[in-house]
Amino acid sequence: MIGLMAVFLEATLLNSLRIFNVKPALSLLLVVLGALNLEEDWALGLAVFVGLLKDIFALKAFGINTFFFVLFALAAFRLSRKISLDNINLRLGLFCIILILYDILLLLVSYYFFNFSIPLGVALRTVFLEALYTAAVFPLAVKFIR
Repeated sequence: MIGLMAVFLEATLLNSLRIFNVKPALSLLLVVLGALNLEEDWALGLAVFVGLLKDIFALKAFGINTFFFVLFALAAFRLSRKISLDNINLRLGLFCIILILYDILLLLVSYYFFNFSIPLGVALRTVFLEALYTAAVFPLAVKFIR
């Protein structure tokens, strides 16, 4: 239910709250927090569900969000089992790193497979602004999910 709400908010309501054409990545935030708090089967199921929903609402190649969400959920789950991520700042740092990698990988996939290019300076500014904007929403999302 929360996954559906996150993707729906990201596709509709958050479009009116864009700053420099950037909105928070609530769907990836939900997937990473699910990977940190749930068992592996549930976390991967959540990643597949939210990824498929995002693929349905997105205008990108179908399946790319599902693939990356499962990949990053698995990475966050395995990392959380090796090191302690009890502090909210560590979770925020991990999420920001995952979000930056996700955005850069989406840009690379768009460039190499679909010949869609954005100037590098604009693309990197957008990536880092999205990470900052989502980091500002992170504490609210953590309180809402718990």
